[in-house]
Amino acid sequence: MDQKNKFKVQDNQYTFPYHHISALDENCYPLRHRLDSPAFGYLCYIYHIKEMVEKSNPTSVLDVGCGDGRFISELSDDIEKVGCDLSYRAIQFAKGFNPQFTYYNEDVNNLNSVFDVVTCIETLEHVPDCDVDSFINDLANKTKKSGKVIISVPTTVVPLKNKHYRHYNIGTFNNELESSKAPLQIKKISIYI
Repeated sequence: MDQKNKFKVQDNQYTFPYHHISALDENCYPLRHRLDSPAFGYLCYIYHIKEMVEKSNPTSVLDVGCGDGRFISELSDDIEKVGCDLSYRAIQFAKGFNPQFTYYNEDVNNLNSVFDVVTCIETLEHVPDCDVDSFINDLANKTKKSGKVIISVPTTVVPLKNKHYRHYNIGTFNNELESSKAPLQIKKISIYI
């Protein structure tokens, strides 16, 4: 599947309620959490990443590939929260759910600010192989010198989805970071399946 079609597969998934409501009960009332929903797994790791971000005591966070804005909506109110995504549909959801935050329907490279923390949650696998090095460098360039980049990617234990270019193990992830020559140092690797 070519690059345009992979993007379209993901973009078409931005339909209500996406990550914000994982299911409806028998009376059509929203259930925000449901154990058998794929959204529940996503919520678990965004709460883990939320804890990692908030332990850094940042004043600003950029979520690259923010989708519908669910992650930044979970962060503490005293943090400046910015999201960017290439999907117009995703950004419209993000603005609808959380209009108080700043969103850009832009490539991260086009943003002019730098942030204490830059997150890239389940996004790197959507980047075409030929663009991975520059994308990782863009993440580093949008991070303050004393800041952090937090990246989460799907594991190779999970079958490759048609909207993804690759899944990761520690070796492939480290190889991509090294290949990018981005000024990043790995401080911690967490594995969750």
